[in-house]
Parts: sequence; structure tokens; C-alpha cells
Amino acid sequence: CGFPLMGSNPTVALKMANNILSSAKDNGSEMLVHPCSLCHLQLDVTQTKIQKQFKQDWNLPALYITQLIGLSFGYSPKELGLAKMSTEYLKARGIS
Repeated sequence: CGFPLMGSNPTVALKMANNILSSAKDNGSEMLVHPCSLCHLQLDVTQTKIQKQFKQDWNLPALYITQLIGLSFGYSPKELGLAKMSTEYLKARGIS
């Protein structure tokens, strides 16, 4: 995902993340689910920075795998601390 490079080479780190997000979006993904907390920081938290730097006009919600498991057990997006983008995506699909 490029997160380990954020301290030493943020340009390359964001480019790596943009490649992942763009590839996912180009292949029809509506949401990302990832197993790593660093991937979560890179693919969810810094997504707006990536959008600005690479002039992207899409949003791709990213969930940490444990958040997805929590949803399957009936926890609310608020209880799981989901980001606004993910929460809006889920609400639009009847999951709230």
C-alpha cells in the first residue's frame, strides 16, 4: 500500500496507494476490505490527499476486515468507528 514510505518518500507512497485504488475502481470495485491497519491508514485516511494529488474524482470506501466482521455481527457503523465515506456507502445500501 505504500504506507511505510510515508515518512521517507510520501510521493512514492501516495502513488502506490493511488495505483491500488485506481486499479480497484477500474475493475468495478465499490469498496475495499483490507486486513492491515497500515493499509487502512493509507487507503482510507489519506484517500482525500491521494484524490487531490492525482486529480481523482471518485471515492472508494475502505473497511478494515474486523469492521466488516463487526457489521456481520450486527454492530452499527458508528459503534465500529467507520469513516464518513464508508458510513454513507453502507447507508445507501440499507446497512446502518
